[in-house]
Amino acid sequence: MSPALQPSGFTYNAEGRRDPFVALFGNTGKEAAGTTAPVRAEGVAGIGTDELSVKGIMLSQGKYVAMVSGPAGKVYTVHPGDRLADGTIRGITPQFVVILQQVNTETVRLPIVFTAQNYAIAALIVTVAATVSALFVLRRLNQLDLIGALRAPE
Repeated sequence: MSPALQPSGFTYNAEGRRDPFVALFGNTGKEAAGTTAPVRAEGVAGIGTDELSVKGIMLSQGKYVAMVSGPAGKVYTVHPGDRLADGTIRGITPQFVVILQQVNTETVRLPIVFTAQNYAIAALIVTVAATVSALFVLRRLNQLDLIGALRAPE
């Protein structure tokens, strides 16, 4: 085996940072209670980018291919252009596999909770802001010389 194809023993140390291979939005891998997981395609087309694990890269017929596995542990051979559940294999080099992940931001839902406490806090903030604004206006009116303003020529 040539030295370029031998593994270098690299390991990723997160040191408190988020996992760069987990999607920022959308599917977190946890389904809500009472819902069923969507039906996925068979093989590599049913594996998400956050579930993919590269096991190795090899040269086959003059082109690089990658050996990858999914959550079930089954190993597949992928080529540039192969589709995943949420992405595409864009390229393979001796050092890495380039994957273009498709993110559907329209499925991201932010929970908004309306409670009596939220309304009370909002009403308090609006009342305080209106009172402070009224005090500033009254202060400026008290400092205004109305007689001088009326006598001034136009």
